[in-house]
Amino acid sequence: MSRQTIANSEVTHLASFPELNPNPVLEMDLQGRINYVNPAARRLFPNLETLGLSHRFLHGLGSSPQSLSRGKKTWMTREREVNGQWFEQVVHYIPEIDKLRIYAIDITQIKSMEAQLRASESRYRRLFEAAQDGILILNARSGEITDVNPGLLNMLGYSRDEMLGKRLWDIGAFKNVAARKPSCARLSSNGYIRYENFPLTARNGRRLDVELVSNAYLDNDQRVIQCNIRDISERTKLNQFRASVLRTVSHDLRNPLAIVKTGICGLLYRVAGEINKDQEGLLNVMNYTLDRLTGITENLLDISNFGTGAVEPKQEPVNFSDLVSQVALIYSQKAKSKGLELRARLPDQEVVIHSDQSRLFQVLSNLVGNAIKFTAKGHIDISVTEKKDRIECAVTDTGRGIAREDVDKLFREFTQVGKALSGPDKGLGLGLAIAKDIITLYKGNIWVESSLGQGSRFIFTLPKNPS
Repeated sequence: MSRQTIANSEVTHLASFPELNPNPVLEMDLQGRINYVNPAARRLFPNLETLGLSHRFLHGLGSSPQSLSRGKKTWMTREREVNGQWFEQVVHYIPEIDKLRIYAIDITQIKSMEAQLRASESRYRRLFEAAQDGILILNARSGEITDVNPGLLNMLGYSRDEMLGKRLWDIGAFKNVAARKPSCARLSSNGYIRYENFPLTARNGRRLDVELVSNAYLDNDQRVIQCNIRDISERTKLNQFRASVLRTVSHDLRNPLAIVKTGICGLLYRVAGEINKDQEGLLNVMNYTLDRLTGITENLLDISNFGTGAVEPKQEPVNFSDLVSQVALIYSQKAKSKGLELRARLPDQEVVIHSDQSRLFQVLSNLVGNAIKFTAKGHIDISVTEKKDRIECAVTDTGRGIAREDVDKLFREFTQVGKALSGPDKGLGLGLAIAKDIITLYKGNIWVESSLGQGSRFIFTLPKNPS
C-alpha cells in the first residue's frame, strides 16, 4: 500500500473528529488566515496561529487556497519538515464551508527508512560495479539478462548492450547453459545452485573455468536470479599441475617401495638364512614403516586422481553387512591392544548395495582407524541403518572429540586438526579427504557430529543403487 493511500485513508477515517485526531489538523480561509487548530497541532506548533503562512509547517502554500477553490482538483498532498520531523500534508478544499482543511501525518520514521533503503541500494550498487567477480541478474521466468556488472563484461569481452535483454543461453559465452535449462528451473524453485569448474568461453575464444553460484529471490514481487561468477582458471591449472606432480611422485615411489618390501619379507621368511631376534625386530619395524609409506603413496595417488576426475565409479553388488564385519574383525586386535571395545551393530537382514567394495573398505578403514587412533578409553561402534533407498553408516567413538571451529576443516586435503599426533600414528591429513571424495563419487554424503571432550560420530549415507 502506497503512502498516499495510507494518508487518504487516515484523512477519511478522522475527518469528522479533528479534536480527537492525534495528528495535526487545521482550517484556514481562502485569504490564508487560520481559523482552527486542533490540540495535536497546537501541541506540536505553539506559534502556528500567530505566524500563519510564514510558519515553516505552512511555508510554500502561497496561492494554493485560491487555486484549489477555483480548480477541478480540490485537494493536494505535499511533504514538510519541521524541526527534524517530517509530515505528509493533505490539503483539502471544502466547498460547504469555503475553507481549506489541512491534515498532517508524521512520516519521520518512513522517511528515515527510505533514506536507509537508498543508502543500502547505493552501497549495493557500488559493490556491484566495483566487484572483480562477475555478477549477472536474470529474470527467473524468461531467462533474460536484466543487469550485468563491469567485472563480468571484462571477463567475457562483451559490451553491456550486447548482454542486456538477451536470454542467457543466447549469449555465446553461455552456450553450455542451454543443456542446463532444467537446472535453471530447479534454481528458480529451490533458490540455490552451485557449480565448480563451470565451462565458459570468452568472446575471443579463450576457455574459462569458473565457479558459478546462483541464488533466486524476489525483487518487487518478481522472481530474479543472481549469478556470481568467479574465474578459477588459474586455480584449475594449479590443481592440475599439483595432481600431476603427486601422480608422478607416487608412481616413481611405487616400484622402489615394492622392491624393498620384497627384500624385507624375504629376510623375515629366512630366505637368505637365519636371523636373530634383534634382527627380526628391526626388520619388523622397517616393514611397518614401509607399509605406512606405501599407504601414504597410495593416498597421494588417490588425491591426484580424484582431483583431476580420473576416477570412474565402479558398480557391483556389495554385501555391506559382510564388509563392516570384516573391517571390525581386522581392527579388533588393534582396538583391544588399547583397551577399547570395537562393536559392529548390523541389521538382522543382510544389506546389499551397488558400489565398489575396495573403495568402501578404504572409507571404513579410515574412519575406524581414526576412531581407534584418537580414543584413549571406552568403545567404538560401527552401526548400519537401512532405509528405503539408502543406507546410513556411522562410526562412533568415546574419544577426545573435535572443536566446533575445526569441524569444517576436517575433510580438507593435508589438514589435521586439534592436538597433532607424533610418531608412527602421524599422517598427512589425506584420509578423510579421500573418504569424502569416494562417498561423493557414489552420490552419497559424509559429515561429522562432535564436541570437544564428548567423542565423535562420523556418518555417511549411500544410495543402494547410484544409477
